[in-house]
Formats: sequence, C-alpha cells, structure tokens
Amino acid sequence: MIRRTPLLELQTAIYTLLKSYGAPVVDNPAQLPEGTYINIGEYTGRPESSKDRFIQDVTLNLHVYSTQRAKKEVNDYLNAITTILEAAMPEDIGNGGKQIPAPWVR
Repeated sequence: MIRRTPLLELQTAIYTLLKSYGAPVVDNPAQLPEGTYINIGEYTGRPESSKDRFIQDVTLNLHVYSTQRAKKEVNDYLNAITTILEAAMPEDIGNGGKQIPAPWVR
C-alpha cells in the first residue's frame, strides 16, 4: 500500500504558526522582505514504517537571514522559533494565543 506524507500540510502549518506570532517568514523568494527574515527551505523524508504502522521521519529546514554581521540576532530568532515549535500543539496551529517572546516584535 502506498501512503503519502503530508509535507505540504506540515510546511503550511509551520508557516501559519510562525506568522501567527508575527514572524517575518517567507516561502517564496519573490516575497523577500528587507532586514531579517525566515525562509522555509528544503525538506527530506525517510520512511520508518512497520507492518502495522506508517511512520515517516521528516526534516524541514528553516533558514534565518540577517543583515547584521553578528550572530546574536540569528540566534535570538532560532531560539524563539524553537520555543514556538516546541510549545505548539496541533490545535494551536494558526491560533497565536500564546505569549512567547519573539525578537521580531519590537
């Protein structure tokens, strides 16, 4: 039986979640904002299924681009992204109700 991994749905959920916190995230190079931004990059998937379960190990790369020379701003963004993604539950996608400090909010 062929099963599909919902990679587009995963990308859309992450995009929606980060946008709900006001993150400058783009998934189209034609939309590049000025200043620091997050770009949704490539992803890979590896099946790890068994006879009775469909499991897919998926990696989605998020790239943070900054106009500053120091790495502090990029690291602040990565810390906030990690906190948001770790705190998110499926029912939170697009909600934006949590109060998580984000470096892009000034």
